[in-house]
Amino acid sequence: MRYSIDTIPVLDAFRQAKGCPFCYMKEKLEEECLEHYMGDSKMEPDIRIATNQKGFCAHHLKRMHTDMEGKLGLALIADTHMKQRTENVDANLDELLAMCAQDESFFGRVKSAKAYSEKTQQIVSRLEADAASCVVCERVNINLERYFETTVYLWENQADFAELFRGSDGFCLEHFGTLLNLCAQGAVSAKKRALAQAAIMLQKERTSKDMDDLDWFIKKYDYRNWEKPWGEAKTALSRVLNRLQGHILDYEEDSGK
Repeated sequence: MRYSIDTIPVLDAFRQAKGCPFCYMKEKLEEECLEHYMGDSKMEPDIRIATNQKGFCAHHLKRMHTDMEGKLGLALIADTHMKQRTENVDANLDELLAMCAQDESFFGRVKSAKAYSEKTQQIVSRLEADAASCVVCERVNINLERYFETTVYLWENQADFAELFRGSDGFCLEHFGTLLNLCAQGAVSAKKRALAQAAIMLQKERTSKDMDDLDWFIKKYDYRNWEKPWGEAKTALSRVLNRLQGHILDYEEDSGK
């Protein structure tokens, strides 16, 4: 297996991940991004401009507050970002406030109703766009897309990657779909079709195992099965939930809860 800066994160994920290797890559990227934006670079002008304009989603803000050190740094980021968000809509809010206070004739009210509705929609659209923006998500998604492309490259160019790929735990549903979609883009070569075939067979096999274990997990709650061995079913619930929505849980033993 040949290694490079581009291939190492992908190869490490397929070797080490419990569950979807792309979820593993995504989590590593998130950790790197959060440390970057909460580290010494947070006061650099270009970083402040990016965080002020794009901000962070609820998930990453919570992680920055609960998982990262440096509440002062987060406070500084929140201070300037909130000022930016307020500035984005303040002028339009003042105009809307003035419209709310207008006392017009019937015909004047009819005429201004359209302007009132348009101004409100302009404000709401900006608020929704700001709320959906996240500098971490943007950076993670760009790099994760590159890792997907690297996975296809490894399959096409390094024969021994196929064994590593087939030995993985399969994928969450979202990343499974992303991989299949990538295999159908551009020139659909025989190697891309082979990768799609391998991914489908792997996914069906791993999902079938998860569902068999989940079936036994459920049956174990029947008093007639209490004394029977669990096998690998203790982690079945966590595995299926992660298969559904990405790595949201560690592989916990859920028995007896």
